[in-house]
Amino acid sequence: MTGLDRVVYAANHGMTLWMDGVDETTEAVAGYVALAGAVARELAGINAVGVTVEHTGPNVAVHYRRAADEVTARAGIIEAIAASPSARSFRVREGRKVFELRPPLPINKGTALEGLVRRFGMRGLLCLGDDQTDVDMFAAVAQLRDEGLRGVSIAVDSEEATASVRDAADYTVEGVAGTEWLLGELVKVLDGRSP
Repeated sequence: MTGLDRVVYAANHGMTLWMDGVDETTEAVAGYVALAGAVARELAGINAVGVTVEHTGPNVAVHYRRAADEVTARAGIIEAIAASPSARSFRVREGRKVFELRPPLPINKGTALEGLVRRFGMRGLLCLGDDQTDVDMFAAVAQLRDEGLRGVSIAVDSEEATASVRDAADYTVEGVAGTEWLLGELVKVLDGRSP
């Protein structure tokens, strides 16, 4: 999507890794791709306007952000997941107006972050997140910091953010504008334009 080839992409909550043009998805994760497709097909008939089912490789996300009646949409999603035979093979986590079905593997954003830190011998990092699935990543930053890494976690706050996300991070910024400000200030420091 970005067109940047010299960037490492850890996606799907750490389930997939792309580096130097090579997809490093493990066989354990790859085995769930077809099953996730079956889940997506079984959930495609959710009877609620504004619900979107997204098949993202080994995962399925069911969004209801655009639903006219979020309460009814959420209830319909819960019912559809419970009725889906294929969904029983996945862990279900609820985020900000989304249900995520992921393989029951010991992989998350935190394990992905830890793996990348160790692989590249990183000495420092800045980690930003805005949803419940980022709490694992924030915990990994804290653990790595205990091991000597210079790291900080920042929650991107909004009306939809939960207290658990804010509480898990070291700092917060206010929405997209706060994130843009933070990154702009970081660029200034790196360029030597800031005291």
